[in-house]
Amino acid sequence: MVKGIDEQMDPLILFSSLILLGGLTGLIAGLVGIGGTVLIVPFLIWLFLHINLSLDLAVKTAFGSALLVSAITALAGFLIHRKKVDIKWGLILPLTISVIIGAFCGSTVAHFVRGSYLLIFFITALYIIALYMLFNFKDTKTPSLELRPVVVILTGLGTGFFASLVGLGGGLFTIIIFTLFFRQPIHEVVGISTFVQVFGA
Repeated sequence: MVKGIDEQMDPLILFSSLILLGGLTGLIAGLVGIGGTVLIVPFLIWLFLHINLSLDLAVKTAFGSALLVSAITALAGFLIHRKKVDIKWGLILPLTISVIIGAFCGSTVAHFVRGSYLLIFFITALYIIALYMLFNFKDTKTPSLELRPVVVILTGLGTGFFASLVGLGGGLFTIIIFTLFFRQPIHEVVGISTFVQVFGA
């Protein structure tokens, strides 16, 4: 029998913890153009395991809950960045549509994968993201590559698929791909990534 949260944890402590987590997530999401799932998922997995959910259900419920929150925070971030940079709608619309399709396929596959494996995928993705942010999170002086429609669409499909498979909305992967491989300016990519995060999540 699953015990309620109020039997396991002081409601005031839980509420305060969620407020603090939400504030920190919103701050980081607005600064770097992500939805915040990397922060929310570990806490939610711990919380759901604390109320005696199985690992499989805890991981998948945490993914879904975090992605819902990240979609809202990413939308707020996008509205702010939209006023400060010139959003390339010719790039962002096909990218977003392909991310949605990829995310649908990835989340469908994730439904049939054990939660323990999904957790390993999530942790692996965090290591990749951490390495990138340590060594490559900067603008490059080399010219940007031409983004052809087919490249954008394939990038969106791959980003949506793998991001949803590891419980992310695609904002971080979008930043990595467009700054590292396509050499796009980071201040422009942040605006794009927040928009993609909303629909990818």
